[in-house]
Amino acid sequence: MRSLFFILFLSLTLFAQEKPKVRNHAKKTKVLSEFAKLETLKKGEQMVLKGKVIYSEPLRFDYDKDGKKNNVVMASRFFAKRLSDNNYTGYIQRFLYDIDKKKAITWYSKKNMLSEPPFGIDTAISHVKVYGKTVEFDSGKLHYSMTDGGEGYISDKIIVSDGIRTKQVEMFGGNVKVFK
Repeated sequence: MRSLFFILFLSLTLFAQEKPKVRNHAKKTKVLSEFAKLETLKKGEQMVLKGKVIYSEPLRFDYDKDGKKNNVVMASRFFAKRLSDNNYTGYIQRFLYDIDKKKAITWYSKKNMLSEPPFGIDTAISHVKVYGKTVEFDSGKLHYSMTDGGEGYISDKIIVSDGIRTKQVEMFGGNVKVFK
């Protein structure tokens, strides 16, 4: 976990001089409608995984370069469904979350943080497998295992592997929900 904080600190330091791109409302609406479209279940489809988690303690960071440090956390949301042909589709999105403004800051993560796998809105999942209350999938070069331990995040478990290292994600909020 300490290396994760070091990577975040390094990323924030390296890109501190860049100015954020301003996204227009039309693009935000399009992105949200794509998520809504993916999460809509059609006949014969079944939801298998849905959730949002916070995986850092609050950080003070001026992501919008307005001279005031914002209260942010690192967060993720994810969704998977089984299609009528028994294949799976879904996404995982990792981003900064502004605690005070109560909004995801996806553009910053996508532009300025680690590039593999891509952060932000367009991270599809593949190779989905469901074992009881555990769902495994790949996203880019990472393999995820998410276990629903009940309501809330305390008993949930997320394990991430890049093929070299395997780590359990320390969670500070949210919920992993696996549907049978």
